[in-house]
Amino acid sequence: MDAIHEGMPDGWPVPGAVAVPVEMIAAWLLLMYDPVCYARESDLPACARRDQPVARERCGAAPPPQLKDLVDKEMLGSRSVTKADFALECVLRLDPAALAGRAPSFAHFRQQVSGWGAPG
Repeated sequence: MDAIHEGMPDGWPVPGAVAVPVEMIAAWLLLMYDPVCYARESDLPACARRDQPVARERCGAAPPPQLKDLVDKEMLGSRSVTKADFALECVLRLDPAALAGRAPSFAHFRQQVSGWGAPG
């Protein structure tokens, strides 16, 4: 909160806030970037990195690439120089309705954000 007040001395101008786990953002980026290769959220790995203990617990001694590993791979194969560039490249490909149909978590997020400002 201190950082928010320091960065926004006039107060909090946003009527709400969104907390999205980094793994969800990585999943959505992959789904936006290549809807053929990454067709459904349910087909994506569940962990952040393959070298994490949780990935080895879930997938065995040699887990396949996980979400952030796949994002890194796709970013290297793209024309993006930075992670921010890659995220922008993905967002520019975004079809919200199509993504919501392939990613239940995004459908829920979209529904929640769409409801902002509605009486209630």
